[in-house]
Amino acid sequence: MPATLEAIFVLLVFLAPGFIAVRVKNSLLPYRIPSAFQEAVEAAVASATLLPVWWIFGWRLLDARRHLLEVASKHTPLEVLGVGLPLLGVVALVYFVFSPLVGIGYALIQAHQPYMRLAHKVLPNTMGATPPEVWDRLFRGDERPWVIVWFKNDGGGIGGTALFAGVSPSGRQLFLAPTDEENSLVRFKADRSIAHDLSSRARGVWIDVNAEVLCIEVFD
Repeated sequence: MPATLEAIFVLLVFLAPGFIAVRVKNSLLPYRIPSAFQEAVEAAVASATLLPVWWIFGWRLLDARRHLLEVASKHTPLEVLGVGLPLLGVVALVYFVFSPLVGIGYALIQAHQPYMRLAHKVLPNTMGATPPEVWDRLFRGDERPWVIVWFKNDGGGIGGTALFAGVSPSGRQLFLAPTDEENSLVRFKADRSIAHDLSSRARGVWIDVNAEVLCIEVFD
């Protein structure tokens, strides 16, 4: 039982707050789905930034730990008002205030990359400028071009207005939507003739730009 209580305290202090912060960060930024290892590392780093907060209220945690160990080993009554409620208050403060704030700060750092500007300022002659990727140049603005996505497997394609596009750091994704015009969302055969007019049959088509995509044609 004491080992279980120790594991619960480790989960409460060192793991859960970081996962909350990472979830908040992911909800504010477009992101590529991370691996389990990457998400665990991000959560651990975010949790480490909250250690000063835990240290301020450390006496509360140690008091609760001591009391719960006594309850488990000696079967003494549980002091809900004197120990339980203050512990829940500290956990709620970290989980619902400080963890989301860390997530917001993490998102701002990733979005604006202040360390890149600092590196260019400190080492102007050794740090080359990193231009935006071609994909980001095409789809980051307010324009909604008409595109045709051609596939390798059957040689066919799908054309439509690129209403939404995933840009860095997210994965390459497109949501092609129809307009009020006829043949504004269509499926093409390999010979570029129209196989199906999807304009009135679908709200749109979501495409993950992966290895199955041969090329993407972009039109004004």
